[in-house]
Parts: sequence; C-alpha cells; structure tokens
Amino acid sequence: MQMVYAVGAGARSLWSFIDATEGAGGLIIIGSCDLPGIWSAIGLLSRTFRRVAADINLSHPIKWATADKPRLWINTLVCGERAAIVAVVNEDNTCDTNGFILRAACDAVFTFPDLPWLKGARVERLLPDGSSPVVCQRNEKNDALQWRAMAVQDVALYRVTAQ
Repeated sequence: MQMVYAVGAGARSLWSFIDATEGAGGLIIIGSCDLPGIWSAIGLLSRTFRRVAADINLSHPIKWATADKPRLWINTLVCGERAAIVAVVNEDNTCDTNGFILRAACDAVFTFPDLPWLKGARVERLLPDGSSPVVCQRNEKNDALQWRAMAVQDVALYRVTAQ
C-alpha cells in the first residue's frame, strides 16, 4: 500500500526496501524471515511498476479520476500525451489488537474525465506479469470513460489510453 501511495503521489522511483532480517526475531526489528508474505507482496508490486516504468518517469500527479466508494484513495498520474495511470488504495480497514482487517471495496465504479489531450478509450489493469483489459464505456455525456471493478482488495493500478 505504501508503495502505491508514494508512486501515486508522484514519486518516480523507489530506491530500495529495507529488510532488517539480520536483526530480526527481536521486539523491535521485524525482517522478511518473520513476515515472508510482505516481502513477496513487495516483489509482486515492484514487477507491476517495472512494466510501466517509462510511463511513471514521464508522469505528473493530479486529482482527476474518481470512484463512487468513499474509502478508496485515488490519484491520477498523467504520463505524457498518450496515457494515464490511476493508482488506487483501499483504505477501508481497521487495525487493533485483533489484527489488521481489510474490507474489499465491491462494485466500485471509476470515472476518468477526458483531458484536453487524452480522451480515454481503453483501460487495462496492471498486474505483475502483464495486464488485463478492463471492460469500459463512455458515460452518457461522452465526456468521461467509466469502468467497474468487482472488488478492490488492497491496491489497484489501471492504465488509461486513447487506443
């Protein structure tokens, strides 16, 4: 989640991830050996970002795309003239003595209004090993592109293009 917040807010790269495995097992330091799932998630998201690194390097963050679910953090990265990346973080969670509970945002509708130079026509969900086309359509006024996500579990990255 932190990685998507950073890149979605405009970071063009992530230098490294600190893994303090050599000091793990104590009360203060938790390493990848203690939480291997986190290290695996970092790797998957890094592969996803690598697929669109050229777009991210050109990007500028703006508040543009929206969703109809209030607990979704969304920011748009304008990536030159031909593409935009919509970064989404699901913030519907609780963290207490019972643990961390994340509730999926189901049936979220996303709206990407046209930019003067980019009229969205195609959306793909970015994944670690490729991308998946997303069914989308122009809204009734024909001034925005919309798509529906069955569920946003934790984070989602979408790439919007004119073709």
